[in-house]
Amino acid sequence: MESNSGESVTPDLSAETPDEHSVLLHKPRISEYVRNQPLSTNTKLFSVLALLNAHDPESKLDFQDCQQILGPPDPSHGEPPFEERMEPFSCFITVSSEAVHVINTDVAKSCLELLADLNISKNVIVKDCIELLYGDKVQPHTVSSLRNVLTGSNVVETSKDVSLRLTKEIMGKDSMALRTTTTKSSSERTVTSNINQTSFLDFFFCLFKSDIFVYVEDYPDSDNTKLFSILALLNAYVPNSYLLMEKCQQILDDSSLEEKMKPFLSLDASSQCLCLIHPDIANRSLEQLADLEISRSAITSKCIASLCGDQAEPFIVELIKKLLTEREKKENGRSKFSTLIEDILTIEGPSEALDVLIEASQTFQDKFIYPQTIARLYYQKDIDYEEAERWANEAISRDSKNSYTADTLGQVYKNWLKEKTTSHNEVNDMAEKGFKAFRSVEKKAKDECDDETNSFNNRGHFGFIQVAKIVSEKHKCYDPFRETLKSEVKEKFGFFEWYLSYSNLGKPHKTTVEPDFFWREVASCYKKYTAENAADSTSFPALLDCLNHGLFVSKEKRAFKSGVTEKTRPQLEQIRDYLKTAYNKNVGDVKVAERYILSNIILSNKEPHSPQHALVRKLQKILRRHMFTVVNQRHPEFYLLVLLLFWPEEQLQDQTLEEANAGKESEQPSSGLNYNLEEYVTLMEKAYLEVYHRYLRGRYLLPQFFLGKGSGLSRWIHRSRLDAAVELVVDAELGNAPNRNRVKRKKINEMWMSWKAWQLPQIQELLQPLSDVTCTVQSDVKATVSVGGEKIKVRTECKSGTSAKSPEIFYLGFDIMGPVVFKVPKE
Repeated sequence: MESNSGESVTPDLSAETPDEHSVLLHKPRISEYVRNQPLSTNTKLFSVLALLNAHDPESKLDFQDCQQILGPPDPSHGEPPFEERMEPFSCFITVSSEAVHVINTDVAKSCLELLADLNISKNVIVKDCIELLYGDKVQPHTVSSLRNVLTGSNVVETSKDVSLRLTKEIMGKDSMALRTTTTKSSSERTVTSNINQTSFLDFFFCLFKSDIFVYVEDYPDSDNTKLFSILALLNAYVPNSYLLMEKCQQILDDSSLEEKMKPFLSLDASSQCLCLIHPDIANRSLEQLADLEISRSAITSKCIASLCGDQAEPFIVELIKKLLTEREKKENGRSKFSTLIEDILTIEGPSEALDVLIEASQTFQDKFIYPQTIARLYYQKDIDYEEAERWANEAISRDSKNSYTADTLGQVYKNWLKEKTTSHNEVNDMAEKGFKAFRSVEKKAKDECDDETNSFNNRGHFGFIQVAKIVSEKHKCYDPFRETLKSEVKEKFGFFEWYLSYSNLGKPHKTTVEPDFFWREVASCYKKYTAENAADSTSFPALLDCLNHGLFVSKEKRAFKSGVTEKTRPQLEQIRDYLKTAYNKNVGDVKVAERYILSNIILSNKEPHSPQHALVRKLQKILRRHMFTVVNQRHPEFYLLVLLLFWPEEQLQDQTLEEANAGKESEQPSSGLNYNLEEYVTLMEKAYLEVYHRYLRGRYLLPQFFLGKGSGLSRWIHRSRLDAAVELVVDAELGNAPNRNRVKRKKINEMWMSWKAWQLPQIQELLQPLSDVTCTVQSDVKATVSVGGEKIKVRTECKSGTSAKSPEIFYLGFDIMGPVVFKVPKE
């Protein structure tokens, strides 16, 4: 070892150079010191020196930097000088007035192995490198040494070798994050020393940014600067994107790519493509470019011009589309624009965002998505409704059959009506345009559903409701549309009653629902035109949904927050009596009969221990009046009631479906047709496909009832009772937690998504497991259920990722398409 004055300070070993043998000789002493002092600054410095010299034989740390790391000597406080503080490691390092390093590469590698045995890994040492050497006061050649270690010593000569050799060795190609924290024991240091992806990339970027951006500042308009900025833009906003070498060569005007791109060391090249090494580096590069007055919008314009010639490759077309129009999915819906356009709007302004989109629209003249996005930007951000109307019509001209382009025009008129119209004539004219646009959306949406791959676009129905509501609010004294729109508003309200009662979004999982305002808009509009409360509706879907009203997750509670409560037993009795009277006045009206029967089943969930066998027979008799009339032409609701009332049960020797088909105790003669239970399951599914499938395709069908342990009507458990049980458990768990409502909704969703809700004792006590179920491996995932001596094929639902051999409990539910077996994993 050498002193600060340049004199040699070496241990008394032998005349030979330290080698592996000498490492073994001194290993016990060093090991003991490191084990006792794993977090001491001198241990960290020694570890860093070993790492640097192991990967770069020429690597040295500036003596002043080392002094700064250890702190200056302070004899007045008993602080020993540098040489004394590094004495435990003196046999392996050389110190001069200029630099400090490990004696040779072999010794450095042996020291790394020794440290690894003490649970001080390369992960930890790189973290120490960043903590100790990352700072403005560190000398340039120290930074250079660390850069060589992190990127490979010959990175400057060949840009294709920029592979972050040590980084990938430590972190792995797919994960750039080291997850460790620091405690006082060496054995815990690897587990608890903390370096994350962001801090490392911060450091890496600072190592290279001076080289790169000094060059960019000098050559802002060069071809290689343009290529670098385009790659930064693509990798920042479309992660894992790249450009083929052929396209890069075109941008560089066929100059040597390796030679031209030497200044940009954060590129990752292969023989076929080029990209930035990480999206975070790309984002930081864009920020630095913006500081040099190379804006995102300017880079985007160059990107379109450079990559999209007379006939852009499909890959490039899709890349530009993602860049400019792909909206991020968030917890409460999608963002209004792509992340790039959002950033341009925030950092630069609407004008720059419009310029970029208009250039894309002119480049891709067959794509409706660009004029559609321009129209949306004009009415949402730049507030020029005439321009928004013009661009929306341009989008429609490019795809006249698309319901979503038609919806954009409707949205323009809706917002124009709401924000800019004042006089009665203006309101009326704009309302007419809005109604016409949304009726067009509705028609095109229905036509689109002829294609089985398309889901139904409900924006025509909802947009119409919103325009009708705005018109009513604008005409406070007299609404000329009130009488003419009343029937259409009632029709749209009826649509959303069953649409939201029978299903939810189901994407990305079955608990996903429409935004909270959705039902509020529908119900409020309905009240304005009919003077009736949506909560008082007695339609079939409204009756199915009425027990949900008081639940935290219900559409009513989400829409109106407070003031919404579950229907009480007296209220349900009043509804039943009203429907009974209506039925007695017209016993031939099957729709009234359905509602009356359902009201009794709903009411039974308020008195679950009363099977009411006599009532069951009475309701069966009512159904029999209609079971053999207009055969095969009933709606799914009718067949749902048939299956509920005639589903066999062991506890009650009630009239079976076969008896009903034979005409026993019937006021009408038997049709002579021999229906069985499976036929009614088939009829219900067929009716669903004819009536609802095109509208509910792609949505999750909500189970309405489950088979419970009771008898008679009380055995049919309404889904609200399961949701209520889950809500009680979550309430008890949360207590008075902050942001309680937001957390509560998330917790309830997680309970159902994870299938943990099915394991709750409160739910298992309600439901009756099926005993004879055979699961068949088919494309439509069917199970065979033994019911009353019959074998019936039904749909199944199970937790994803569950092994077919895992033990399961089977529960029976009914949605608007028919019976469903829920395959619940046993705990």
